[in-house]
Formats: sequence, structure tokens, C-alpha cells
Amino acid sequence: MRTKNKTKLIIISLGIIFAISTNSKSNFIDQLNKNDSLEIRDELNLKKPKNSGFWSLNFIHVDGNIIGNWSATTALDWCSGDGTWGNPYVIENVTINASGTGSGILIGNSNDYFIIRNSMVYNSGSGNEDAGIKLQSVSNGTLINNNFSNNNNFGIYLDNSSNNKVSGNSANDNKHGIYLQYSSYNNISGNNANNNTNYGIYLWESVNNMLSGNNATNNRYGIDLRDSDNNMVSGSTANNNTEWGIHLYESVNNTLSGNTATNNDRGIFLENSNSNTVLGNTANNNTGWGIHLIFSSYNTISGNTATNNDYGIHLELGCDNNTLSGNTANNNTYYGIYLTGFLFILFDNCDNNTISGNTLNDNLIGIYLVYSDNNVIYNNTILYHDLGILLLSDSDRNKIWENYVYINTNVSISISSATCNENNIERNIIVNDGGKFISDFGTDTLINLNYFGKTPPSFVINVIAQSFSSIIFNITIKISSELNFGTRELSIQMWWNGILVPSNDIEDIGNSLFNISLTPIFVEPGENPILLNMTLGAPYHKDKYYQTLI
Repeated sequence: MRTKNKTKLIIISLGIIFAISTNSKSNFIDQLNKNDSLEIRDELNLKKPKNSGFWSLNFIHVDGNIIGNWSATTALDWCSGDGTWGNPYVIENVTINASGTGSGILIGNSNDYFIIRNSMVYNSGSGNEDAGIKLQSVSNGTLINNNFSNNNNFGIYLDNSSNNKVSGNSANDNKHGIYLQYSSYNNISGNNANNNTNYGIYLWESVNNMLSGNNATNNRYGIDLRDSDNNMVSGSTANNNTEWGIHLYESVNNTLSGNTATNNDRGIFLENSNSNTVLGNTANNNTGWGIHLIFSSYNTISGNTATNNDYGIHLELGCDNNTLSGNTANNNTYYGIYLTGFLFILFDNCDNNTISGNTLNDNLIGIYLVYSDNNVIYNNTILYHDLGILLLSDSDRNKIWENYVYINTNVSISISSATCNENNIERNIIVNDGGKFISDFGTDTLINLNYFGKTPPSFVINVIAQSFSSIIFNITIKISSELNFGTRELSIQMWWNGILVPSNDIEDIGNSLFNISLTPIFVEPGENPILLNMTLGAPYHKDKYYQTLI
């Protein structure tokens, strides 16, 4: 029963302000015409929404350029609000079968605040811009907990739209799941875009968007950014797609963080894309590449896992000045990290990259460079390969420094071509109990200060000096690594007469010398001496236990 005191507004046919086609959208017109008068909503007596799916429509079209279009929509049972931030327009609990024509919901030219929630749209048209829901030149909209699946083109389509929120929706079994073009500052979170014929989530010429916690699985392409800059893609899943999980094309300054891209052909793929950050992602069990870059420079690839692929991390053709650090690339069929240029294309080598702090285990080859110059390979752990590090074919002036290369069955470090010039192999720890340590067929290779052994290096400890008084006993010891270039991150645990010596009583005074301040224990002639014992450790060293009687 409507409130008796509400004011009635008479609407004549020329005043109906919905931009619609009467032949295909008659159901929506009929709803308006059933009310020969529309009532101003009493905000103190809002109706409780009906159950989801109660209202069955053919389409909804709101055009903010038509004065009063939104307010007229609120006359219908499935819409309420006044378009302000505190009381947005709300469309909810509708089901739309678009009958294969146009977009099921089209909101255009609107800056009013609105929410569309708990609704379903299916069977929208197959035209170039038809979608389950389309926002065109829209800001301040929220799409939450809707189902925009089984449409003939797009599930969700944002065109030239900014500052919208798209959260918790399903956009499955369409041609494209979620599609943004010329759109910025949108928040796309917690959506499912699965089983779409082409793209799960696609951004084109769209900037400064936040994509988080989305699922783009079993599409042809998972998440794709093209000509799109300064976006964040985080915590999303892009698995089991035919081509790639996550792809950047000619896109700059994006961050891909904490995503999972598994069981695709390529897990994460950067193409002609510069200055992006790929951080803490999982790209495992892909049939081709875990992480693949082509013609992409100045990117940071850090803290990712790329295991059980054909190739772990691959930089190919014109990839310069990238940083690969702290990644794990294990159990790949061919290479853990692979840099390859091409001889016959100018400027297509992979040059000036830094490869540091990565862990590479059980690949065919740990790190492999072809036609790649002036790269730094530093402080990596490279274990259990056929070849640990391989340089081939015009790879010049690369620095291979301070890596831990352990038990690689054929050769630990190999420079396999005379066309590889002026490379530097220095201060590496190379442990091998059967294969060769270094095989060098290069030209003017500098090999200096490397450790070669069947077991990892340990320490040599000598007591240098002692002095004591009634209140303090000082002892100076020298701790030398078996490495001829020293060590870093040395840890010392020491006990004096069975009591742990505080770390601040062990002072590093330089040149491998340490001064230890101890509480004196006085021993009478004939009594047993006092035990000083310690355990030493450092990266890539065997732990060393040492004891002496004083």
C-alpha cells in the first residue's frame, strides 16, 4: 500500500526520458506506463528489497545526459536512492534476459553515485560494444555481487569510465569477461572471469586501475593489459588459460604482485613493456614459460617462483637493463634463467641486465646466455644441473661474480665459444665432486680468486693474543675463511666454561680479527683449564666447530 500523503507527478508520453528503442525495449517502457503517475519516494518509508531475481526485465538504460533520467528510474520498484554519496541510486535484484540484442544494462554519461547489486544479466548481443553491463563515460558507480555470465560479447564493459568499483561479480562464459578501455582509477576486485572464449580480464589504454583478488581461469587469455600504464594487478589467479596467465603489451609502470599464473602456456608474459615490477608471483607448471620477456627493458623481476615449466625465466630479444633478483626457478625442463639475443638483428641482444640472489636447482642449465653482453651474474645459488652457467655465441663482457655453483654434473661454469670475449669469472664458490669446475673456450676471459673444491669451504681459527686482569679477560682470535677472497655474514656462537658469551662481547676489529671480552676465571696450579668453544657459520660454508682449553 502506498503512503497517502505522497505527492503524485503526472507523466505525459513526451516526458518519458529513457533513451530506448520502443520495438526491442517494450518491457521497460511498459513498466513505466503501468504507473500513470509516479510518486516521490519517501526516504523514511523505503521498501525492503525483494528476493534476487524477482524482477524480470529485458534491459535497463540510464542516460545521465537526459535530465531526470535517473530520478524517473527510482519510480520503479527495483531502483531507489537520490544519487548522492550518502544515498546512491540502487538497482538490485533484477534478472535480465537481453534476448541477444544490445547490452542488458547500459549506464551512460553519469557522475551520480549508484550501486548495481545482486542482479543477473545474460544473453546480451554480439555487437562490437554489447555487454551484460556497459558503463560508458561513467564515474562513481559500484557493481557488486552480480552475475554477468553467458553473454555473446562482453560480460562487464567499462568505456571511458573512471572511479568505479567492480567487486564480487561473475563474468563467465562470455566472449570476454571484464573489459576496460580508456578507463582509469577503477577498482576491480574479487571477480570471477572464467571460461570466456577470449579474455578473462582485458585493459586497453587504461591507466591507474587497481585489479586485486580476481580469478581469470580457463579462458584463452587470462589477464591482459595493452597500452595500459600505472596499473596494479595483485593477488589474482590466472590459471589454466590456453595462451597466457598475465600479459603486458606496450605497457609501462605496472605492478604485478602476488599473483598465481599456473598451467598456462606462458605464466607471465611482458612484451614491448618497460619499467614494470613483477614481484612475488607464482608461475609454475606452465607448458612453455614461467616468466617471459620480449623486447622489454628496465623491469624488476623479483621474488617470484617459476618452477616445473619448460623455461623458468626467459629474456628474449632486446631485453636490456632488467633486474632479476631473489627469484626461485627450479625443476624446469631446460633453463632456470635464459637470456637470448639474435645475431642478425641490430640492438636485439639482451644487455646490461643484473641477475642476483636467485636460487636455481635441478634445471638442465642454471643460467644460460646467448648473444648477451655486459650482464652481471652475482650471488646466485646454482645447484644440481648438467651445466651451472653457460655462455655461448657472442656473449661479451659479462661479470660472473660470487655465485655458489654446487654439484653440476658436467661443467660448473662454461664459456663455450671463442666469440665470447672479455668475460670475468671471479670470486665464485664452485663445488664439484666429479665434473669440471670451469671450461673456458672464450677469448680474453679473466678467471680470478675462485674457490674450487669437492666440499664447501670452511674456516681456520687461530688464537692471536690474550690479556687479563682481575676484572676482565681479553682474547683476540683470527677467523679466516678457506676462500681466498673472504666471506660475509659470518655468525659466531661462543661459550666460555659452558656459558654463552653475549654477542656484544664479541667485537669485529677488522682484518678477520675479533676481540672477545670474558669474565676471568682463576685456575690454581694443577686444576683443569677452562674450555672456550664456538660454532661458526656463513653463506655457502660448512659450519665449523672449534674448541680450545685456556
